[in-house]
Amino acid sequence: MKTGNEDNIGSMRTLPSMFYKDPSLLEEMKEMIFARSWQLVTDVDRLKAPGQVVPHSVMEGFLNEPIIMTRDADDQLHCLSNVCTHRGNLLVEGECHAQSLRCRYHGRRFSLDGQMVTAPGFEGVADFPADSDHLQSVPFASRRIY
Repeated sequence: MKTGNEDNIGSMRTLPSMFYKDPSLLEEMKEMIFARSWQLVTDVDRLKAPGQVVPHSVMEGFLNEPIIMTRDADDQLHCLSNVCTHRGNLLVEGECHAQSLRCRYHGRRFSLDGQMVTAPGFEGVADFPADSDHLQSVPFASRRIY
């Protein structure tokens, strides 16, 4: 809140106490600040070979956003939601080597780039899969830290 006296420390005020106590403000800050900022996920050396899959919870205990890093057969890295698009089940619980990702709840299978491959019981359904059936891609960047 600007008062016009920002250069005069004698006119400054602290934030109201509700700023620190209101649960809805915390949720808004999680979304507007922390979920949109860069977070260290893993060392890319853990994803050297095609088929490597590394799950991660972004800011565990705070945001708790389940993601997975994968390296596909074309040697491309991907950062994807680790939640099945059907019923929200976690796809991968531990680091592994895989050719695809399979939901244990209904058996939906996804490629390592997040595209839905099969969904048991939906064979032949028109316009399936839709874009919303593929795993959500998460923006990422790779950095070398020396």
